[in-house]
Amino acid sequence: MEKYIDVIKQTLELSETGLEGLQHMQAQIEEGFFEQSLTLFTDVLAAHFEIEKSVALFSENLPENKLSVISQQLNEAAVELAETYEKGERSALGDVLGIKVIPQYTEWKEELYRCLHPYVVA
Repeated sequence: MEKYIDVIKQTLELSETGLEGLQHMQAQIEEGFFEQSLTLFTDVLAAHFEIEKSVALFSENLPENKLSVISQQLNEAAVELAETYEKGERSALGDVLGIKVIPQYTEWKEELYRCLHPYVVA
């Protein structure tokens, strides 16, 4: 795992940035900046995809975890948010983001941290 230390550090940093992005999206939605929040959502999805690609490089070396299950749940919440954008249901965006996407992302990020952080401090 030593050869992946830089990737692990960047992965953990990017996961934190993704959460910050989702929180900023929530503020944008509350302020009525729906189009800008959609652009940010696209960026967060791209970051999540890149993190999953990175983790796949060394996933067999990780301790037992629930990353794939939580990630699937996060993907389902993200699809629901995307569908809400597509339908133009602006009043529901904040709820889907705040009740489903952010909590699911937070759970995924915490599991990711639990699995990867020991390699950074070792």
